[in-house]
Amino acid sequence: MKRTVPILAIVVMFAGGLHAANHYDDKLAELLKTRPNGIVRVIIQRTVPVNAAHAAEISNAGGRVVGELDMIQAQVAFLPVSQLERMAANPTVKNISIDDYVQGQAGQPYVVSGAAKAYDSYGVTGKGIGVAVVDSGIAPHPDLKILKAVDFVDTTRTGGYDPFGHGTHVAGIVAGSGAASNGTYKGIARNVNLVDLRVLDAAKRSRLSNGRSRIGIPPVRTAIASISESSICLSATVRTNRPRSIR
Repeated sequence: MKRTVPILAIVVMFAGGLHAANHYDDKLAELLKTRPNGIVRVIIQRTVPVNAAHAAEISNAGGRVVGELDMIQAQVAFLPVSQLERMAANPTVKNISIDDYVQGQAGQPYVVSGAAKAYDSYGVTGKGIGVAVVDSGIAPHPDLKILKAVDFVDTTRTGGYDPFGHGTHVAGIVAGSGAASNGTYKGIARNVNLVDLRVLDAAKRSRLSNGRSRIGIPPVRTAIASISESSICLSATVRTNRPRSIR
């Protein structure tokens, strides 16, 4: 029997590739050429724990410490570009990287997921594919095409209801057409057919038996059968007091 061992990995990412000979990254090497008299915000990683003497070194070089990253034995500082090589030559300095801005992309799953590239390369949009969203429901939205809905929480409802909001959010990531934003924000597979299987209530709760009882299974099969000519991708995450696998 295979065993899965959880591993905690701590990854430190720097903005540019390391300039090996001088212990600073490529972006800083470029600044030495283009802005030698400028000031730059950097992360200075040490070979030993940061101490007061290191802060004094930065101050004496005309810089200013604005923070410390104890986990990686580093300081965040503003430093004259002209002092980069001198600081990198310090035997207690492991490397220096630019403390650059990072750009969030969470609002564009179509781009960050690789879906845009897949479309450009192969023209795939999810057409003919059905995706069942087992969640809190899917609210009406111009971006979303719901082919079938089954509500396991309130059997008097027939879809178009999401009191918690998470299911609609997931559906948008999966299948948002971009209609509401004139095509600016699209889901990963904008032409898939959504099947709304609501199992979570307004307090994001559900019974383990929802969708598994004698009453529950037929509606699920009915929902899937309604798009029998398409492929179905069905995914759900269940958390209980005792971890288990539900198939």
